[in-house]
Amino acid sequence: MEFPDFVLKDENGESLDSSFLKGMRMIVCFVPDLEKDSVDQLCEFDSIYQKVMIRNIVTLMVVKAECPDLRAIMDKCSIRVKLLSDMDDTLVKACGLEGRA
Repeated sequence: MEFPDFVLKDENGESLDSSFLKGMRMIVCFVPDLEKDSVDQLCEFDSIYQKVMIRNIVTLMVVKAECPDLRAIMDKCSIRVKLLSDMDDTLVKACGLEGRA
């Protein structure tokens, strides 16, 4: 599948442009919010991070949350997966995932 182009801010407030990811294998997960169940999913996915990373697969978690909130969750839960803020659902819409839980 051809993934849409995007520019989103990461947990540190730095922009990540998808053009830097061209040609790379990726896993992109969409997380609706930072409620307990969603944070549990982030932590669960992060548990396989090492296995994915050694296979040169980029992992991104797209979350509808502000950058400082993403940083706080990363620090609290020791999450290593790159978190991206999609507050206005730009990437969700580009992927045709609107209204899906």
